[in-house]
Amino acid sequence: MSFGARLRQKRRHRHLSQEALADALGISVKSICRWERDQALPQGYSRLQLSRFFNLSPDELFGDHEEEGTLTPLWEVPYPRNPFFTEREDFLFQLHELLNQKQGIALSQSRVVSGLAGVGKTQVALEYAYRYRQNYRFVFWTSATTWETLQAGIASIADLLQLPEHNEQDQSKVLQAVRKWFVSHGEWLWILDDANDVEMVQNIISMQHDGHLLLTSRAQAWGSLAQCIEIKTMGLAEGTLFLLRRAKLLAHNAFLDAVDEKDLAAAEAIVLSLDFLPLALDQAGAYIEEVGCSLSGYRDLYQTHHKNLLRRRGNIPIGHPESIATTWSLSFERLEQANPAAVDLLRLCAFLEPDSIPEEMIGASCVRFGSALQGVAADAFLLNEAIEELRKFSLVQRCPETRTLRINRLVQTVVKDSMSVEVQRSWAERAVRATNTVFPQQIEVIYYSQYRRYLPQAQACHVLIQEYALSFDEAASLLFRSAIYLQKADALYEQAELLFHQALQIREQTPGSNHFDVTQILTCLADLYTKRGKCKQAELFYQ
Repeated sequence: MSFGARLRQKRRHRHLSQEALADALGISVKSICRWERDQALPQGYSRLQLSRFFNLSPDELFGDHEEEGTLTPLWEVPYPRNPFFTEREDFLFQLHELLNQKQGIALSQSRVVSGLAGVGKTQVALEYAYRYRQNYRFVFWTSATTWETLQAGIASIADLLQLPEHNEQDQSKVLQAVRKWFVSHGEWLWILDDANDVEMVQNIISMQHDGHLLLTSRAQAWGSLAQCIEIKTMGLAEGTLFLLRRAKLLAHNAFLDAVDEKDLAAAEAIVLSLDFLPLALDQAGAYIEEVGCSLSGYRDLYQTHHKNLLRRRGNIPIGHPESIATTWSLSFERLEQANPAAVDLLRLCAFLEPDSIPEEMIGASCVRFGSALQGVAADAFLLNEAIEELRKFSLVQRCPETRTLRINRLVQTVVKDSMSVEVQRSWAERAVRATNTVFPQQIEVIYYSQYRRYLPQAQACHVLIQEYALSFDEAASLLFRSAIYLQKADALYEQAELLFHQALQIREQTPGSNHFDVTQILTCLADLYTKRGKCKQAELFYQ
């Protein structure tokens, strides 16, 4: 009996529907359905859940599937399976389904796992190779980081297959022989890891093949060569589980409910600080394991020493040899060479609210920048080129429907850490001036939609104004108008009060401040206290 049939039998014996079993396990109905149809096998955490739920040993429930089996006839993967790989079940199933789609065009079997450096692309590809290796007769793994590593990988494949041309000195002949082999054979999986140069890979990929080509890449645009599948960062539960396992504070087969509440809260705080990024979580787990500190100790240390911690990879790195900060710093250097305006755009984004950066902020306030970005921001074509460079490294995501950009919070942290305090302050000032330019000048109901679009940026600027002690006219103006909208549109009186006071402080300290501007703020504060029934404070400000 297959595992799927066994699972269906056990479920029906308990008089459970697929939906009821899914609810009991806290997983999707789709997963139960796939397992019972033998379209996929549960892994790791899900496997343990099922065994505990049915009160059966893994051998009893999974039978022969518990064993990993023998290797495929030709297996050339240079890395062992990652013992800390956590979940990603839905993504792996989606990838398997897409690779196995049968369509008229052979390139339908070429897929790119794209995403930011450190998001886990290589580890997902590695887990896919191990999990589905019995589906292939040949599995190859080639580093496509540089042309030299790619050539070496192709030569290695020629040797493994004992092609007649494998001893050829002319590498172009070796390449042609390998391409011909891939075209004439099937049942193979070829993984090109770290394939960030699309043009270079284009010269390698055969337009006709009957195998599965899987690439990992930071680049997001591959045209007709392959279909991209973007991999996201981990969720809170998934990231917390991974961190605890990596730090050796939780057994691989244990649940989160086995973790002390205090430790669980500290672990979740670390995951939030590291913005759910697997490589950063791996670094944190390695540090906790190696120095023997507590979760709360690491959490507190990160607040004051995050720059050093993000650069520390650990003594025994798993899968990725460089730290997250080092990896991104190399990307920033390449960006600087390719398009200086793209680097300045990245610097500006590092000081804005990361989830929804309106593109018009860049163009509308281009005269304020005084950097390489100034000559680009007003030209839509040049601005697109700068964004294109950032997307090659997956440093930003672009949403054309909302005309917004998104940047990872940890990228923001590393970008800021690369600057001196003086340079940070200048970019914080640029961010405030840019936001002030687009924020509605008039306080009217018809501008409420604009207000809601730019409010997240105004709130981020409020933090910048405090952190860098910014005290110029546009800063006070932005605070004042934000406060009025918070009061009128959302009745958020406490938040409005805080911004009014901050604007007042800047106005009173700025040389040559207009007395009318000060009077406006005093009047608004008096009105706000009146509405809140605080008559004494209101009287003071009216006076």
